[in-house]
Amino acid sequence: MNLLFLGLLLTAASAATQTYRGEATLEGELVYRELHTVTFDGEKPLRSETVYTDAKGAEVGRLVNDYGPSLALPAHEMEDKRAKNVHGVRYREQKPQMFNREGEKEEKTTLEPGEYKGRLLVGGQGLHYYLVVNLEEVIKKGKLPLKFVIPGRQDVYDFYLRVVGATPERVNIEIEIDNWILKLFAPKLELIYDRKLRRLLSYRGLSNLLDSRKKMMSVEIKYSYD
Repeated sequence: MNLLFLGLLLTAASAATQTYRGEATLEGELVYRELHTVTFDGEKPLRSETVYTDAKGAEVGRLVNDYGPSLALPAHEMEDKRAKNVHGVRYREQKPQMFNREGEKEEKTTLEPGEYKGRLLVGGQGLHYYLVVNLEEVIKKGKLPLKFVIPGRQDVYDFYLRVVGATPERVNIEIEIDNWILKLFAPKLELIYDRKLRRLLSYRGLSNLLDSRKKMMSVEIKYSYD
């Protein structure tokens, strides 16, 4: 048997797909829905796709992540159809490159991972799946310094993650920007995980989608699993 075919066959046999859904509300009103489809190899995510639809069911965005280059900072592409914007991270010669594209114009910035030692470099949905894989270790540490890659702004920001509550059933996590001036304007992110199943139950904070007026919005998202 062809060894390449055998390898693909074994990979397919070990891969599992999970789907789950989110409903994002703003001041009690539904603003969009999320449909997540994730392929795992054992406990390791290989690829994820999130489709965003508005309250009427029209697709307004799509986010695809490839975790091959990095779990915490996957190669990813986020398309916001209302804002007519595409941004994300691609890898060039094993280095992450942020890109932000509007129409024919594209900005790009290559990152040097060695410059961010001491902080976990995260982007896309990488932080979430990093937590899914490493939840107990993060709980034990209690605090995790982060570097958030924001391709839409072509910049990287210091954040820190804190475990603010943990029971055998639930884990409460807060994420804040590590700058006292910016902290006045940037709301913290709040996440609740099912500790036993390592699933995200709820999220409160800034959305990665703009609203219909192309403005940033803070949402609350509740998740359910198929």
